[in-house]
Parts: sequence; C-alpha cells; structure tokens
Amino acid sequence: ITRELEEMHHMESDCYVQWMATKDPVWMDKRMKIKERRAKLLGLDKPVQINQTGDTTVNVIVPSDDG
Repeated sequence: ITRELEEMHHMESDCYVQWMATKDPVWMDKRMKIKERRAKLLGLDKPVQINQTGDTTVNVIVPSDDG
C-alpha cells in the first residue's frame, strides 16, 4: 500500500504541474480522480449503500487501516 500511495503522490504532483503549465481542466480532473482513489484506498469515504432490484439491499463497507 505504501508503494501505491507514493505512486499516487507522484502522479498527482505531475498532474498539478501540467495544469499549472497549460490550465487545461483535464489535468485537474485527473488529479481529482487520483485523490478519490487514494481516499477509497485509505478507507476515508463513508460506506456506500447500493440498492438492487427487489427486496435485497447490499451495503459496501470499505475498511480503514484504523481498525
């Protein structure tokens, strides 16, 4: 997980540098996707409830490293 976080950090930094150079919003979009992925990886997001057809409800719990 440490290597993945380090790679994400470098990718996010590269996106920021590209955005500053070009002001192309695609780079900020890419940066936000990296940040969203990092939050999921670290378990920072709330659990997501997914409702299926019928009477079945599935709760997706993203565990955190805290416990």
